[in-house]
This record gives sequence, structure tokens and C-alpha cells, in this order.
Amino acid sequence: MDSGDIDAKVEIQKTLISLNEITLKIKNELNIINDLVKKDGQLHTAVVDANKTLTVVAQDMGINVENILSNEKSENESQFNLRDIISSAAFQEKILACLNNM
Repeated sequence: MDSGDIDAKVEIQKTLISLNEITLKIKNELNIINDLVKKDGQLHTAVVDANKTLTVVAQDMGINVENILSNEKSENESQFNLRDIISSAAFQEKILACLNNM
């Protein structure tokens, strides 16, 4: 074998070791997420809890959450149950944007 072949094999081995280390890190992160989901219930429950917490924080800061979520509706139409929000991600984005603008 010449030195070029040896260098190539060494580089391949280093790359494979690096890929294995990254795979183990990803597996570890997925196990942590899995443990959290098992501990706290389904992901939906965690999202609902996060939305409730954001709502309380926003209301404590004087932000009218209902007006933010239904800015094109009239006052009477804006009365609704926050648990019925279709898009949790949109809700969180709007609340976080308001909190960041304060």
C-alpha cells in the first residue's frame, strides 16, 4: 500500500467515527425527548400547557390575548375559549411577538 491509500483509509475511518459520534448524540437527544414525553404526557399536552402559561404571562402584562388572536373580528365575536385555538404555533408566535415588543 502506498501512503495515499493509507491516508484515504485514515480519513474514511475518521469520518466514520465522526458520523458515529453524531449519531450517538442524536440518539441521546431523542431519548431525552422520549423521556420528557413519557413523563409529561403527550406532546399536545405540553403545547396546551405552554399556551396557557404564555396566556397568563401576557394577561399579567396587560396584553389582551383575545384581541391579538382575533384582530379582524368585532368585540362580540372575539369571546372564545383559548383551548379551541386551531394553530398552537400561530398562537405562540403572536404572544411571543407581543411580549418581545414590550
